[in-house]
Amino acid sequence: MNKQFPPEIESLIKRHQPKAAFISDIQAVNDNECQNCGGADVFCVFIATKGPFSAPNSPYGSSGESSHFDKSVGKNGAWWVGKSYTFPCPVCKEKEIQISVSQYPTKKAVQNAFTYGD
Repeated sequence: MNKQFPPEIESLIKRHQPKAAFISDIQAVNDNECQNCGGADVFCVFIATKGPFSAPNSPYGSSGESSHFDKSVGKNGAWWVGKSYTFPCPVCKEKEIQISVSQYPTKKAVQNAFTYGD
């Protein structure tokens, strides 16, 4: 199954133009879980603005930054510095998104309801 990612992820990546971006990919264990998000109800994306580094103790610039390990870089993997964001699954959480949009009509309010980061 092709994943349907929240459209906000693409615009977030374009806006930040990160060095790397890591999107959660959870596979459903059984048939009654959402096959798109694996039953997590959300997609998480880590926007890496600095790195790669060989150790997790690299200096963080602004508040809200954290680190992320990627084992696919080099022989021993690498650490990245950036921010994490969370968005509702566009397949199983679509109804809740629409309710939030009607309750909080401004774009910023909807963003605050679903996104962590800046």
